Amino acid sequence: MNYKIAMHVRLQEELITLKQNEALLRSELSSMKTKQTEINENIDKMSNIEEKKKEFRSKSRELQAKRDSLKEELSRLEAENERLKAQIKAEESRFGGGGYEMNR
Repeated sequence: MNYKIAMHVRLQEELITLKQNEALLRSELSSMKTKQTEINENIDKMSNIEEKKKEFRSKSRELQAKRDSLKEELSRLEAENERLKAQIKAEESRFGGGGYEMNR
């Protein structure tokens, strides 16, 4: 009889220990799920960062091309301006130098 009682007590103690371990494991599992969610969110953020980097590089190339185009246009307009100044100066000389003074 004592053997049965001792066995019963021991089994109850083991059951209590198992329940405590189960609670700890559930808590750890919950913590791991939370960490997994955080990791997934960070992966998404990193993915977005990479996408933003690609967009930035593309926009940068686009703006550099526009800048180069505007530089060419500016050079063309400056050359045209110089040509027109020379033409005006030639016309002034031809008609006796009268007229107006240009900003230089």
